[in-house]
Amino acid sequence: MIDKIHKRSSQLFNTFSEYKSAVKKNIYPLQIKNLNYHDYNYRPFINQTQVYLSALINEMEHGFATLLTPSCINAIAIATTAILRPNKNVVIADNIYPKTKTTIYQIADKINATVSIANMLKPNAIEQSIVDNTDLVVIENPGSYSFTLVNTENIAKTAKLNNAILLCDNSWATPVFHKPGKYGVDIVVGSIRKYMNDRGDINMGYITSIHEEVYKKIYQSIQTFGITANPDDCYNIIQNIQTIEMRMKHHNTNIKGLISQIKKHSRIKKVMHPYANTSIEQQKLWEHYFTGGGSLFSIILDKIYSIKKLDSMVKIMKSFQVGTNWGGADNLMTIINPKLIHTFPDKQMLSGSCLRIYCGLKHTMEHNIQDIVNGLNALD
Repeated sequence: MIDKIHKRSSQLFNTFSEYKSAVKKNIYPLQIKNLNYHDYNYRPFINQTQVYLSALINEMEHGFATLLTPSCINAIAIATTAILRPNKNVVIADNIYPKTKTTIYQIADKINATVSIANMLKPNAIEQSIVDNTDLVVIENPGSYSFTLVNTENIAKTAKLNNAILLCDNSWATPVFHKPGKYGVDIVVGSIRKYMNDRGDINMGYITSIHEEVYKKIYQSIQTFGITANPDDCYNIIQNIQTIEMRMKHHNTNIKGLISQIKKHSRIKKVMHPYANTSIEQQKLWEHYFTGGGSLFSIILDKIYSIKKLDSMVKIMKSFQVGTNWGGADNLMTIINPKLIHTFPDKQMLSGSCLRIYCGLKHTMEHNIQDIVNGLNALD
């Protein structure tokens, strides 16, 4: 455990020789077991507190090295900038976070690169979208709104055959339940402000490089843009991350029980979460890649409801608030456009109001079930 916050970026050395030696090896990551404050490798924009948090996350993700960023979107932007070359191609799953799509499009547009969107409602969509000049493939497992699972190993094989780098956003399940690096992913990104921080009050992301060659490219981009993380925030996250395994197990147990109950409600046409999936193929992917899951899910209601009617539902509910930034203790709910679930939504997604729901740990599973049921009943 780290015992104090190191706030300054200046590092002191006893001699010029000591300084020169540190500068030469600044590209290589520090591991927790080697973290010695009296022999710290000099790296611009990074100090010991930041390195300690990076090493903790890297150990969880089984990576070569991890670097911190101001947000998860920034992590995706840095990784895309580092890997995607001018006039090349990037393939993205159509069910990834909308802001991720926008960010990648903006970067690709500036360097005349093409963006291919894979329709995840079709089998092998990503594998069929990868071409000879594809530099980067971006997935979420599961998808951000649909919670559709992908066969990471198959995608990784196709990517490698075409010399493409595979990036996966691991914010939802966290490395507690899902380790993409074990299945062929080259870069793992994640939002620290969610489950890792627990309270949702610190904005930060991370980039884990599984291989050294990828790490060097990511590190160069981090240095070029002067990306860093606040040491005070890092220190607070170091404290909170100690309990992530226990907290995630509670999330997993609670959401499994909650979904088994609410999916029976007549006002719900479909629950979108791996625990609600009836597809045998999806169930196999879940059992193969995951040991548990997060408590964020989506539902499609039985029909399209007016905002006024949905507002009446929210007013009945005692513990769910309309809001974003899931991952903390509070229960949250938002209404979503079906085209955010998939760029190419199917008829079922367009036939009912779509809600994205997050269950925190402030209330019991039984309380959350009753609160959701009461809200749904108010739609009558």
